[in-house]
Amino acid sequence: MSGARPREVERDGALPRIELDWPDGGPPAGIALRPLNFGRSTGAPAAEVEAAWRALRDWGGGRYHTVVGGSQVHGARLFSADGLTVPGDAEPVAARLLRVAGYDGFVSAEPGVLVTVGVADCVPALLWAPRARAVALLHAGWRGVAAEIVTRAVAALVERDGVAEEIRAWWGPAIGPCHYPVGEEVVAAIRATSAGPGTDGWVEAGPDGPRVDLRAALTRQALAAGLAPEAVTSSSACTSCDPVRFHSYRREAGGGGRMVAFAGIPLA
Repeated sequence: MSGARPREVERDGALPRIELDWPDGGPPAGIALRPLNFGRSTGAPAAEVEAAWRALRDWGGGRYHTVVGGSQVHGARLFSADGLTVPGDAEPVAARLLRVAGYDGFVSAEPGVLVTVGVADCVPALLWAPRARAVALLHAGWRGVAAEIVTRAVAALVERDGVAEEIRAWWGPAIGPCHYPVGEEVVAAIRATSAGPGTDGWVEAGPDGPRVDLRAALTRQALAAGLAPEAVTSSSACTSCDPVRFHSYRREAGGGGRMVAFAGIPLA
């Protein structure tokens, strides 16, 4: 059984966000929205960026002792957050922030650890393995899709006693095919993965060349990795279409801010 689909609920406050409401008990998870900017490399004032991270840590309250984040490289390396236990001098209401570089995905079954990925068009992809009580949170642009980061994440959850047929997935707000023209080399790279051999469902013709639906390609890969079709939920929101809620790298011509998606097993 793959369980019920999560529902997206928009919340205001110090941490404006879309949160997932799991009908049958999944982990706290979602994505923080504009006007917050979590991007340290975006040229935003440091105080503005630190305030965004502080809002996320405060939202976690006493449920998380560590928030894990870092810079992504559009690859498929996964960082295991297992074993990141509470430091001896930790404040129960303020999580420490651990930054790691060079990873585009995080896997965790550790209570008290909140993992994050920065996004501004790429897909924030969440996998939840209820039997293993473990999450995987991924940053999936076209290179990550071509490197099958979701396939690797499913394997990592299965190694933690997860069952592929029970894993549930959520693809968050990302750039849609309406604003994502790509070169033929991108289509070829994704077609060579388990999303292929054809392009049905994830490529459409556009006036400026092929347009790719990254979330549809991720779904093809997730199904090939053993997930049930009813276990995959995909946001319909396009980051480029909605400048009020979302930062968008393409819309802002490489500038603008960054959002963070987050997920983690809370402390009991």
